Amino acid sequence: GCHCGHCQSNVRRSNHSHGDAKRIGHTAMSLVLTLFIWKNRPVVPPSPSADDKRNVKLPFKEGLKQLARNRPFLLMAALWSISIGNFNVLITLMEQMLCPFGYTDKFVGICGAAMSGTGLLGAAAMSIYVDRTKNFVSTLKVCYALALMCMMGYLLTCIHPGFNTLVVAMLSLFGFFGYGLLPIMMELAVEVTYPVNTGLCSGILWMCGQM
Repeated sequence: GCHCGHCQSNVRRSNHSHGDAKRIGHTAMSLVLTLFIWKNRPVVPPSPSADDKRNVKLPFKEGLKQLARNRPFLLMAALWSISIGNFNVLITLMEQMLCPFGYTDKFVGICGAAMSGTGLLGAAAMSIYVDRTKNFVSTLKVCYALALMCMMGYLLTCIHPGFNTLVVAMLSLFGFFGYGLLPIMMELAVEVTYPVNTGLCSGILWMCGQM
């Protein structure tokens, strides 16, 4: 959704006719997809704990208590908060960060689309890699370190006009490694908190990321 929004932003800027009708159409399509195209659970279990036939589930309050005492989960919640916070800051303030240094609105849309597009590729690639190798922790550490390095590179280059290619490259790499670590962290969090309900675990993570 984020990627589609950035791609459509350039089209909306170049073509202002029927803008309201397009926005209404996009909203209606999102509503239809949300209400009518969904399933209670995936066909293939996303993790070993989800495939547990015992179907052990803790009550809500007991699950919260276990999460509050689970040090690995609290560490991942802190890392998750930093990661999602970085994404939200870049997506929200990208135009304000780039335009004062001579970059155009269209270029900002290209940067956002590049970051989210490579992020989708990174998430898919990292998921396949860790599923085959089971190197969850080492892959998470490498992705996190590379994502921070790419973000530092972006912050150092975006303040200089004319570095279009380098800015797009840094954001693309940041998206690839930054988004790539999210599914790994999500699965690790589910595994280390078992038998806490996966919905409660993921909900707490996303709530921390928006704070």
